[in-house]
Amino acid sequence: MVATSGARLISEDAISVLKSKLLPLATVITPNIPEAEVLSEMEIKSEADMEKAAELMKDQDKKLDTISFLVGYDDYNYFSRVFRKKMGCSPREYRNNLAQ
Repeated sequence: MVATSGARLISEDAISVLKSKLLPLATVITPNIPEAEVLSEMEIKSEADMEKAAELMKDQDKKLDTISFLVGYDDYNYFSRVFRKKMGCSPREYRNNLAQ
């Protein structure tokens, strides 16, 4: 479907049919990262992005939603979920721990 280089191997119409007709029937799918990005319609962020966010949080004047935007997330709620998964706590909890 999508090469690891990011090149599309099938058309947009074929991807649409894949998502609407085939994937709902699947028990397990194993996409590579570029395929997962196409299927989820979002960019897969790295652990390095979370570390950058953690560094930015040291600036207590910077709002958390601004930090999420600076590391590439348009949706703060999604950023918060990914941050918790990678860092073991929410962005707010992380910042509060820094202040102590």
